[in-house]
Amino acid sequence: MIVSNHISHIDSVAFESLLSCFMNANKNRIPTFLRWILKYDEVKPDDAVPALVFPEGASTSGTSGLLKFSSWPFDTKNEPFVLALITVSRPYFVQIAPSVLGGNWWSDFLWLLFTPYSHFKIRFVQPPKREDELTNEEYSIIVQNFMATKLGISATKFDAKEKIEYAKRYFYERARERRERAAGMRITSNQPHTTVTQANSALDSRLESMATQVKDVLPQVPITVIRKNIKTTKCIDTTISNILEGKVSYTPELPGQKTQEKPEPKSNPSTSKVAANTFGRDSTERHLSFQERKKAFIEAARQRYIAKHNLNVM
Repeated sequence: MIVSNHISHIDSVAFESLLSCFMNANKNRIPTFLRWILKYDEVKPDDAVPALVFPEGASTSGTSGLLKFSSWPFDTKNEPFVLALITVSRPYFVQIAPSVLGGNWWSDFLWLLFTPYSHFKIRFVQPPKREDELTNEEYSIIVQNFMATKLGISATKFDAKEKIEYAKRYFYERARERRERAAGMRITSNQPHTTVTQANSALDSRLESMATQVKDVLPQVPITVIRKNIKTTKCIDTTISNILEGKVSYTPELPGQKTQEKPEPKSNPSTSKVAANTFGRDSTERHLSFQERKKAFIEAARQRYIAKHNLNVM
């Protein structure tokens, strides 16, 4: 029996090219037609050829450490076996590992074909002596440490199942990071549109507030007319001046039925009458007359607003 460390899915091909040996068909995972080409099927377990065993149960890089050995290859004390130390190297300008996490037999075999060369080095050594009182588990640990020392790497306590679980977590995290990056790119691409929309919404809200203030001063002016003019001027005073000067044409709104039933708030007669008695003789006098009427009109609207909301203004 040959007990070897495991680096890639094609380690058995390297051993078969060197000497006759066999593996369990369920463990080497080599396709049937390729086993036929390599004449694997011509070697039977009953033949006088050694069996090839990988006690790690999974491949490693061969540069960091050995996985924990299974104890089943050492359950027969009288079964002779030899240790095989396998290493794989490729040209320095080809940075391709013999096997990668999540790889399979086909990927390892294709990279073997498309690289300039892959150097498989196999060394055979005698196993350490086994004491009679050692259990299979204890002896497997001794063999693992012995092979790790010969290879110049460490003997880990991780087994093949833990490697499989680690691979699952690793690929899950990679997929999650890709999804998060894709989501971040979508958010970034939509951010300018979102910013413009928020800015427009804030501007509309400010203009609506200004239109409401003008409506409180000039309740007879339709709100649609005020909104249209306030979008152009963006100023409350300018809009009020445009309406009072007749620059904005509109049809005065009639008060509703509910508003008519309410008693009219008392206002100062001097401020309710805003029409000029005479037409000014020159532009200066007419301008002063307009300013007085404008001030009186605003004051009258203010008094109505105070009376409407029952405000106590000192």
